[in-house]
Amino acid sequence: MQSEFGQHRRGERERDDPDPITIGIGLFSAAVAGKSYLDTRARRRETEESQRAALRARWASSQRAVNQLEHAASDLDVALDEFGFRDEPFAVGAVRLELTSDERRYLLRLSRQMREAADKMERAFDDLSGSLGPDYQPTVDTVHSRIDELWAVFPEDYNSLVHAVQESIEAYRRLLNEIAQREEFL
Repeated sequence: MQSEFGQHRRGERERDDPDPITIGIGLFSAAVAGKSYLDTRARRRETEESQRAALRARWASSQRAVNQLEHAASDLDVALDEFGFRDEPFAVGAVRLELTSDERRYLLRLSRQMREAADKMERAFDDLSGSLGPDYQPTVDTVHSRIDELWAVFPEDYNSLVHAVQESIEAYRRLLNEIAQREEFL
């Protein structure tokens, strides 16, 4: 009389090949089975670290862009007092300045500085936005709302222009500070 176990073993033998290579391949398969999952985890960690490094670099670039904009706005603020057109209407042709050649060069440099600041802001925040996940959307929406609010009405005079730019800078700084805190950049 054969036990139930014996019958089961005989049925296995008929289906499986008892060749030692089959056993060895089975052992090999069992030994390396977890490795692919560990490799995937390591690659995911490398990808996350790479994405974090890219976010940090884009955040830093955005910080520099905001600093450049702030410097340009500060220079314009000084020029408003120096040339006396702070309260003049902010409109094409509204202000005609009698300038020396040095003053003209200064204002041309300031004009280039403004364009460079605008270009840098555009590039930096475009790059940064590509690195921000959906969890940043509420903060981004707050910045959008603040910028929309500030620029809903075109500035009446140069003083209002500088004030709106300074308030915009503060909105961008709040976003960058939140990123720095969440990502522990500082």
